[in-house]
Amino acid sequence: MAFDAVRHGYGGARPVLNALSLEVPAGVTAVLGNNGTGKTTFLKLASGFMTPERGHVRVSGVDTRHDAARRLSAFLPEALVLDARLTAREFLHFAAQMRGVAGPRAAVAGLLERLGIADRADVLMGGLSLGSRRKVGLASALLGDAPLLVLDEPDNGLDVAGIQVVEAIVRERQEAGACVLLASHDMGFVARSAERLLLLRGDGTVRPDTVPALLAATGQADLHHAFAAFAGARAA
Repeated sequence: MAFDAVRHGYGGARPVLNALSLEVPAGVTAVLGNNGTGKTTFLKLASGFMTPERGHVRVSGVDTRHDAARRLSAFLPEALVLDARLTAREFLHFAAQMRGVAGPRAAVAGLLERLGIADRADVLMGGLSLGSRRKVGLASALLGDAPLLVLDEPDNGLDVAGIQVVEAIVRERQEAGACVLLASHDMGFVARSAERLLLLRGDGTVRPDTVPALLAATGQADLHHAFAAFAGARAA
């Protein structure tokens, strides 16, 4: 997927993203930045959930403004809103239908089992825990195997076993040739999962990097402290 001269803001003096042009190849890329630097905006633009004020975002060469781009990407937002009147199974069957998934019942049943929520599939979503709701949202994003998978805090509310499942799914999507964009505050999860980094500076620009390169540049032993050093330097 690619950003071409993208500008986007919210009425302030400085745009969140400004004249941003970059290509994100297949594989796993983590988007990192302090609060307010534009992580969620970047992910929403990448997924087509929002369209930029200026410029273009393309997935597999298709502009996200076009209807044809809708089935090329899947998005798990951090602020996930699910209809509390539906069960997990009902919601996922509806999502599968919207995405044109072949064999939707089998696809839904397989994801419910894989994510460890098959026993809660017929519980109204208003009665599910945060972790279970996140798993339902992740299952929805995985339906249809979109070539671009965008995950905003996918490990939020999950226990260790749940995080391991998410890491395994991300690796599988990577091996299948998908482009996976993710954001997480868990730097251990990021370091284990991401091949590349996009560091949001807070000035409308984005710096491509890798975990080994950032560790070397900051002289830190782990990504948590390396990113803190980068973010502190930018704040200063």
